[in-house]
Amino acid sequence: MGLTALLLPGPSALASPSRVDDKWPLCARSDADRAIIACTSIIRERDPDIVLALYNRGIAWRQTRQFDWALADLNRAIQLKADFAAAFVERGIVHYEMRHYALAIADNDAAIRLKPDLAEAFNNRALARLKLGQYDLATADFNRTIRLHQYYGNALISRSLGPLDPSP
Repeated sequence: MGLTALLLPGPSALASPSRVDDKWPLCARSDADRAIIACTSIIRERDPDIVLALYNRGIAWRQTRQFDWALADLNRAIQLKADFAAAFVERGIVHYEMRHYALAIADNDAAIRLKPDLAEAFNNRALARLKLGQYDLATADFNRTIRLHQYYGNALISRSLGPLDPSP
């Protein structure tokens, strides 16, 4: 069972880039290596939308399994914009992939406090809870995920298979 990556629309849906140039599409949607380069350029130029560039680069670092760099960017994004729920979810994914399940749960808790209808946060918290053997709490989170997003296939499958995966 893998952790669900949060899929967000491009930068225009989260924050409008201050300049229209060719770096934003690469930062937001390209392969990880190109995203890192493009986002780094945006960050170095001190673009007003630096938080989104840090977030996108954090995702790219995670995709390349460079977790320390991912955490650094996501921590900075959260420091600059403390109400950025998606950054907490993404940081939770990094912690999950590092097998730091309690930290993954804490990040998803923070995302849920900020945005109580964020199905991905409930799903990802449930997956971390499964790894810690917290089956009742995980099932409750999967149920909440499904109530929020009726066709959330990963939650449906994970909820049914949860007790079969007791290894932390």
